[in-house]
Amino acid sequence: MKTWPTANGYLYCWHEGKRRRHHIVVWELANGPVPRGYEIDHINGDRTDNRIENLRLVTRSQNMKNAKTYITNQSGATGVSWHKQKKKWRARLIHEYNQIHLGYYDDWFDAVCARQSANNRYGFHENHGRR
Repeated sequence: MKTWPTANGYLYCWHEGKRRRHHIVVWELANGPVPRGYEIDHINGDRTDNRIENLRLVTRSQNMKNAKTYITNQSGATGVSWHKQKKKWRARLIHEYNQIHLGYYDDWFDAVCARQSANNRYGFHENHGRR
């Protein structure tokens, strides 16, 4: 099956006369249709790695718990930012579509530790926050 990359980083292919994301076709050929309300996640975050062992069926919420660090991140750690008014590091996360405030910290490392601890508590994937 011939594939080609697009600007969003995913590989696409022609399958049954339609242009489709390659990883979804790979999943469906091995496991059947993706159920409504579910997505296919690339475990290692590489959108071109469509080996079946790198794909998993997840909800949108679970998929977001395996996201890379946004390119706009300035602190160097996912969920940690500088709060100008308080002059402290703020740690927070989103779980089940709700923002959870983890606290303000004088030290960046303490804020990162608070976020990492919360990642574990709320079931974030170990790859979450990769660059």
